[in-house]
Order: sequence, then C-alpha cells, then structure tokens
Amino acid sequence: MLEPYYITVIFISMGAAFFSGLLGIGGVIIVFPSFLYLMPFLGFKHFTVNEITGIAAIQSFAGIFFSYINHRKIGNINVKLVKTVLPIGLIGGVAGAVSAKFFSEQNLLIIYMILLVIATT
Repeated sequence: MLEPYYITVIFISMGAAFFSGLLGIGGVIIVFPSFLYLMPFLGFKHFTVNEITGIAAIQSFAGIFFSYINHRKIGNINVKLVKTVLPIGLIGGVAGAVSAKFFSEQNLLIIYMILLVIATT
C-alpha cells in the first residue's frame, strides 16, 4: 500500500498534468506552483526547486509525446513544421537541462517567477 506522501504526489501530478494538457500550459503555471506550495500546505516535505524542474520536464515530455500522437491521428499536426522545429527544440531542451545544474535554487526560482509574470500578461 502506498504511503500518503506518494498518493499526494500522484494526485498532484495527475491534476497538474491534466490541466497542462487541457489548457496547453505547463511547468511554470501549473506544475511548479503545485509542487512548491501545495506539498508543504498539505503537511508534506517540499521538493527542491531543482527536483520540481525535473518533474516539470518529465511531465512536459510526456504531454508533448502523447499530444503529438493524438493530434497526428486526427490530422492536426504539420509534420513538415515538426521536422523543422524538433531538432532545435531538442538542442534547447538538452542545453537547458544541462545548464540547470549550474543555477542556484534562488536563481531558478527567479526565472520561474519572471516566466509566470510574462505568462499572465
């Protein structure tokens, strides 16, 4: 049987992933605040900013993969555009993931907050 901590993590992940997929918004708006503030609010230990960044990256990757499969089936994907953008997106994703270890948690938090403000305007 799963501990309450893991059940909470699963439900937060499912909820964040659902709204990310439904609304087309990701880590900054849904996943990051959910794990940063909701876990301590519910009385559980909090994740570090770097751990949340990893969680958001994995959930984003899963969302992109399954959205691509689903939308391609119904013909809503411009495959030529995907082939053009995908290599650059992969390079940017790997560069971001590798460089994240060189940023302090405070700097990552500032970046997240700036992106959140930009997203809300």
